[in-house]
Amino acid sequence: LFQPSPPPEDGQRPRLCLGSPRLDAELDALLKQSGERELSMYVPQLGGNLHFFCFESKHVAAAAAFLAKRPVWQPRRQVVMRATGAGSYKHQHALGGIGVRLDLSLDVDCMLSGLNFLLHQLPRPDLFTVAMPESMTPLATPGAYRAAVEGGYAAVAHPPKDYIYVSVSTETVVLEAKSGAGGRPTFRRLGASSVGGATFWGLVR
Repeated sequence: LFQPSPPPEDGQRPRLCLGSPRLDAELDALLKQSGERELSMYVPQLGGNLHFFCFESKHVAAAAAFLAKRPVWQPRRQVVMRATGAGSYKHQHALGGIGVRLDLSLDVDCMLSGLNFLLHQLPRPDLFTVAMPESMTPLATPGAYRAAVEGGYAAVAHPPKDYIYVSVSTETVVLEAKSGAGGRPTFRRLGASSVGGATFWGLVR
């Protein structure tokens, strides 16, 4: 959520203003009680504050209804919001009621596009490969891993165009990514496992 605002005073965190001190206090109390997270930052290029909220998707309809009744949300035209994930379409109706249209994209396409962006924006010392010795096993100690990383570290002069991408999330997926037309990445699924990320990391330790 964006709000035009002057720069905050030194040491002060940008705050979301809902139009009255009572509503502001209610929002602060709600975030603390629910354990949800908020990130606010002042963006000079935009001339105001950007507010990000993290909450469970089951609260999307309630959040849309909350905003619809507040003067803080008064879009002059339809807002287009990018969304990923198989369940995004479930929220199209609720968000459409407050003037938000979802532009749905495949999560893998977004992940690879974001990764390619980072690969081309990172300072070169932060872009590197690690050659692990063949004798290294998943049961190695943290000290052995650290020594192997330090010994096999090598800076990369140019971002790779083709690479293997491993996503350790709800499931573990291995993809072959290649640079396509216009720099947009294409991918081929090499394999996957129904083992979730937390289970996977627990097993390799």
